[in-house]
Amino acid sequence: MLLFFQRVSISCPRAARQKNKEDIISDQTSDSLIEPYWPDLFRFADDEAAQVRLSFIWASENIATNTPDIYADHMPVFEKLLHDPDDKVRMEAPEIFRVLGKRRPEFVRPFVEELRRISETDDNRVVRIHCCGAIKATV
Repeated sequence: MLLFFQRVSISCPRAARQKNKEDIISDQTSDSLIEPYWPDLFRFADDEAAQVRLSFIWASENIATNTPDIYADHMPVFEKLLHDPDDKVRMEAPEIFRVLGKRRPEFVRPFVEELRRISETDDNRVVRIHCCGAIKATV
């Protein structure tokens, strides 16, 4: 166990310190690092395999945590996933709205009524709960 923590601290030295000017500049340039991969990432939203669509949402949540602005024009992709035939995809889809609602609520506000409708009507309890969480994070 100790060895594991030693490895983490060695491989993630920036995690233990506060951000400085170089870190902030690095965060601002991360958009340009991600941009070349953008079309490849979004093609997974329509993949025939539910696990791939689910992984797309998870990856997007991780990216949006630190780089939310790049999602401004891509919200309809996630709206479509709110209506996915697969329960697991539908359970996770509201989470990207929650992540972005915390950071860029203006991206999510146009979808609040849809999230509210789903939170009241979806057959899956987890989908309803996650939609409520996305609304709460946004408003």
